[in-house]
Amino acid sequence: MSKRKMNADLGPALKPFDSKDDFTNWQRMMKNVLIQQDLDDAFNDEKLASMKDATWTKVLKKAKSSIEIHLTRSVRSHITEKMTAHEAWEKLENVYMGKIVPNKLFLKDELFGLRLKERGDIEDHICRFQNCITNLQKVEETYKDDDMVIILLRSPPSSFKHFRTTLMFGKESLKLEDVIKALQSYAKLDDITESSQGLYAKGKERGSEKTKE
Repeated sequence: MSKRKMNADLGPALKPFDSKDDFTNWQRMMKNVLIQQDLDDAFNDEKLASMKDATWTKVLKKAKSSIEIHLTRSVRSHITEKMTAHEAWEKLENVYMGKIVPNKLFLKDELFGLRLKERGDIEDHICRFQNCITNLQKVEETYKDDDMVIILLRSPPSSFKHFRTTLMFGKESLKLEDVIKALQSYAKLDDITESSQGLYAKGKERGSEKTKE
C-alpha cells in the first residue's frame, strides 16, 4: 500500500501540535489517529492478556512515535525517550491543559459568548462548542443536556430563527446530539440551495446572452 493511499484511509493529515494551538482539539484528533492505527491500547499502559510481549512492545513504540511525529520540536522537548506513550500523553496534559483552562469564569465566558457568523462554517462552530464543553468538564463544570441545547441553538445568527423555532416547536426537551445533527443537515441543505441558485443565475445569464446574439 502506498503512503498516499494509507493517509487517505486514515483520513486527513493532522497538523503537528504547537503550543499556540487548541490542545483539547489536537488531543481529540490525535486519539482518532491512534485508534485508526490500532494503537489506542497504549493509552491504558497495561498489556492485554491475549497479547504477546513482543507485540505489546511494538504497539508502545509505535504509539509513542506517532505522538511525537504530531508535535512540533518545541513541544516535543517536554517528552523524554524513556517515557511511554501513556506517560508522554499525561505530560502533555500537565503542561498544556493548565494553559487553556485558567479558570471557570474565562471558560464560561468563552462558551456563552460563542457565536456563529453569517455564512460561517457549521462544522468548525460545533467543534469549538464541544471543545468549550470538554474544557469546562475538566474543571468539574458540567451542564445538563437541555442547557447545552439552548446555548448551542442561541449561537447561530438571526437567519437561523426559523430553524430554531421549527426544531423546538412542540417539544419538551431535545438531545444535544440530535440538535448537532439537525444543524449539520440544515447547513448542507443551505449549501445545496445556494449552489442551485448560483447555477440557475449562470444559466439565465447565458440564455440572455444568446438572445442578444
